[in-house]
Amino acid sequence: MQGTAVTRKKGFFTRKMGPLQRQLRQGEYGLFKFSPMFESDFVQISKQGGPIEIHNQEQIVTVGITSTNPLLLIPNVLLLARPTVSPEEQATKPKSRLRHHPRVRFELTRLFPLRFVKITVHNAERQQLRFKLASGRTFYLQLCSESDRREELFDAWVRIVQLLRPPSDGVLEEQKEKAKKLKGSGVTPAPPPRGKASPPLKGKVSPVLRIAIPEPWELAGRRTGERVT
Repeated sequence: MQGTAVTRKKGFFTRKMGPLQRQLRQGEYGLFKFSPMFESDFVQISKQGGPIEIHNQEQIVTVGITSTNPLLLIPNVLLLARPTVSPEEQATKPKSRLRHHPRVRFELTRLFPLRFVKITVHNAERQQLRFKLASGRTFYLQLCSESDRREELFDAWVRIVQLLRPPSDGVLEEQKEKAKKLKGSGVTPAPPPRGKASPPLKGKVSPVLRIAIPEPWELAGRRTGERVT
C-alpha cells in the first residue's frame, strides 16, 4: 500500500513546474519552498455547474496540492490562489491573462490542511470537482485548461482524489453497493458476525497526514455560494 502511494506521488509531482510553484520556490512562503506541487487553473462554478461571476468576469482559481514536508508520501495541504493583475489588464478575460502572461504573480488566498477538506468528483464529464470543508462549507470548481492535455490533466486530479480518500469511504461505498444488489434480488443483507465490530463510518486519517501544522486559516471569510478567492 505504501509503495503504491509512493508511485502515485512521483507520477503527480514529476510534471512540469507550474507558475504558482515557481513563485513559491522564490521563498515568499518558506514552508513550501522545496515542496513538490501539483497545480491547475479552475473556474469557480455553482452546484448546478454555472459560472460564478464577479463584475461580469469568471473567477479563476489556481488550485495546488502540496506538502509541508518534501519527504511526506502523501500531500497534506490544499492551496488556493488567484492571479494579481494591473488595472490595465482588468479589461481582458481571466483565461486570456493566464494564457498570455505566463509570469503572472499570484496572491495566495487560502491554505487548508487536507485532513479538513474532502475532495470529490462532482461531474466527470464536465471535469468538475467538489470541495467540502470541515466547517460544512462547499464550493465547486471546473477545470479551465485550454490545452489538448485537458482530459489527461483531469484524470490526474481524479487519481489525486482517490489517493486522498480515506480507506473507510471506499469500504462504506462497497457495502452500500452490495446492499443495493441484495435488496434488488430480494435477499436481506446479513448482519455482521457477533464479536466483530462493524466497519467504522468515519475512517481514521493516515498517520502520514498527522503533522503539526496550523489550523485552517482564511484571509477573507465568505459565506457559501460566494467566490472562494
